Amino acid sequence: MTKLIVIFVGGLGALALMLLHPVGPVMALFAISPFDAIPWYYFRHWGNAITYVPVLFFLIAVPLARWPEVFVGSRIQMAAAALLVALLVSHVMAVTFLGYGVFEAYARKATQFVLLGLIAYSFRDPRHTLLLVRVFCASMALYLVLSMSDFYLGNQILPISVKHEWGAEGALGVEYERYLGGKLRFRGAGIPVNRTAAWQIVPICMGIGWFMLARRLLDKGAAAVSVVVMVMTVFATASRSALLGIVVGAVVIMTLAFRFRPAQAVLAVLALGIIGGTVYFGVTTLGAEKVFGARLDEKSLPRAIQGRINRTLVGFEVWATSPIWGTGAGTFKRESDKLLTARHDTGGRGAHNSYTEVLAETGLIGFLPFMILLGLVARQFLISVKRDYPEVDFWRPYFFAGFLGHASAIIFNVYTWERTFWIAMAYSIVLERYQHAAARKARAARIAEGQAAGAEGDGGMSPEIAAFTRTS
Repeated sequence: MTKLIVIFVGGLGALALMLLHPVGPVMALFAISPFDAIPWYYFRHWGNAITYVPVLFFLIAVPLARWPEVFVGSRIQMAAAALLVALLVSHVMAVTFLGYGVFEAYARKATQFVLLGLIAYSFRDPRHTLLLVRVFCASMALYLVLSMSDFYLGNQILPISVKHEWGAEGALGVEYERYLGGKLRFRGAGIPVNRTAAWQIVPICMGIGWFMLARRLLDKGAAAVSVVVMVMTVFATASRSALLGIVVGAVVIMTLAFRFRPAQAVLAVLALGIIGGTVYFGVTTLGAEKVFGARLDEKSLPRAIQGRINRTLVGFEVWATSPIWGTGAGTFKRESDKLLTARHDTGGRGAHNSYTEVLAETGLIGFLPFMILLGLVARQFLISVKRDYPEVDFWRPYFFAGFLGHASAIIFNVYTWERTFWIAMAYSIVLERYQHAAARKARAARIAEGQAAGAEGDGGMSPEIAAFTRTS
């Protein structure tokens, strides 16, 4: 309890200092985001509200005159608003007709809508973007280092940390222990294994962008250390879906940011080699390579794939019970348990597929707006604004990599509403606004050129005299 009080008081002090900066509240939110598992553990779903306090300050800090900059005129933000309404309708209908729904689960989804606009508002200045990326990646790396210290060394620096000998997933059976070679999967303080891994996909891609943009050696070093810690975490968790997300993100970065140019390709290969070597050394030191190897062998991988397919099919069965408005937010495990128990199936009750879970819980009312939103975000990331705003376009490949990597990983897991995913999506709103600004500039330039050409055609007369002459 003493440690919790110290963390709380220290967080308030950091928040007070950060409020002095134009994006202080969101900077504070990014700084404490990785640690929100601690209040979540003590207060369950409502614990997340503690980490949204900075957002409330930000709501006050943004003048009413600037609200149009946050929400109005953005197709992506309007699609997010439509999704928010659809989720509310789905939840109300499910509660009314099926008699069950978890309001906290709906509230968690609804908060992402607010964060989407407000974080996009903070990202509108490229200088703020770099600062926020630094804060987010560094705080994530710090959280992971403290968690690893607790997990592997048993230091208990953070409350509710899990020691290695306790087991990473609760009570482990002898067979599972032997199957993993006597080693356990790493988990962050207060959160499950796969969620720990899913958190890393977006910040890893953002961290690579930080490394590429940094000019000072110390800044580059901090970026490199943060990326190494986060990549090592994914291997220590032995999460296959997160590894897939990182691979997808790396392909996007190599394609859009480096464009396979020889010089940058060589530097990228060298950087990846150094990072990879460091990660391999760390993973082998922790003994996590045996865990990862056991989860990718010829017996485990096919079984895992078949299990995911089975759970996806169960998801469609749950959706079929209420195809229009779904079964309600946070009800998938409850409804799938009914179906599986009825036929004496002992398989896993979790969806292990975010798209199936959204379809089952929200029905077509929520699923269609959700997919439209993802489509608009992906489309915006493919539009370059480099000619007019190169400093804004610089970050496009890295946020797109995080978005697409996370979107790929959640095919095999259920982390749709994680804040990291929506942070990546928020940058697409920034790109959308700068695209509109570039279009306005181009339109103004064309009008100016047309007026200049018209003036030359009228013998150099002023536009007013030339107009009078033409109409006379």
